[in-house]
Amino acid sequence: MKISRIDLADAASPDRLVTEILKLEPDLPLPVPIDELCLRLDILEIVPLTTEGYEGGLLTSPDKFNGTIMHNKDGSRQRRRFTVAHELEHFLMPSHAPSADGRFLCKLSDMLALKGSETDKRLRMEVEANRLVLSQTFR
Repeated sequence: MKISRIDLADAASPDRLVTEILKLEPDLPLPVPIDELCLRLDILEIVPLTTEGYEGGLLTSPDKFNGTIMHNKDGSRQRRRFTVAHELEHFLMPSHAPSADGRFLCKLSDMLALKGSETDKRLRMEVEANRLVLSQTFR
């Protein structure tokens, strides 16, 4: 893979991200090798998370220079792929800002959200993150 985050700098929506990734990597196998893509896009590591309350998370700095993605260690292979892609979306979307301590922590209910409200920014971010994963490319 040759793609880098600089190539995706202008992709400000989940649909645009998918389009740009596929344009830059036309031979990308499907389903997308999500771990490899994460590592190309400045995710330092993907680690299992021991938790009962969260499906996944992203640790990063406010400038999102790089990050670490976490996934529920007890999740299925499909759930893991979904969670990793969901957290990658948070990392890549310029409008997705982590909490003050540099974290996105996502519950199962966040990963099921398909509709958001204009007034609830957090829910809107979760819905956007799910849109990337629900595209056929990233399942």
